[in-house]
Amino acid sequence: MKKIGLIISFIVLTSSVFGQQGGSNQRTSLCGGRWEFFMSEIAAKVSFKIDKFTGDVFQLVQRTNGTLTWELIIKENNSKDIKKQDSINYQLFSSGLGIRHTYLLNTNTGVTWQLVESKKGGWYFETVE
Repeated sequence: MKKIGLIISFIVLTSSVFGQQGGSNQRTSLCGGRWEFFMSEIAAKVSFKIDKFTGDVFQLVQRTNGTLTWELIIKENNSKDIKKQDSINYQLFSSGLGIRHTYLLNTNTGVTWQLVESKKGGWYFETVE
C-alpha cells in the first residue's frame, strides 16, 4: 500500500511540473547561427524568421496564389539601437500569453520593441519606452 501511495504521489508531482511547462515562454537562442525560425505556440500564423545580427524580423505569409513568402515587419527606429558587426545583437521573445506579448530585444543596449497590430491589419515593432 505504501508503494502505491508513493507511486501515485510521484505521478501527481511530475505531472504538475510538466503541466506547468505548457504555453511557456519562448525565445530565440543567443548562440548558433545568424538566422532562426520562431513560431508562436498561440497561433501558427505568427511564424517568424529573425536575422539575429540585424534585427530584421520576417513573418511567413500566404500570397493570393497560395504560395508562401517572407514579409519584413517594420521596426521603429531608435538611436540606442546599436549593432556589433558579425555577432548576435537581437533576441525575439514571446510570453505564451498572447501575440501582443511578443518582443524584440537589442541584447547590447536593452532597447525593446513590442509587436503591435496596425490599424491596417499588418504588424510592426513599436519601441517600448
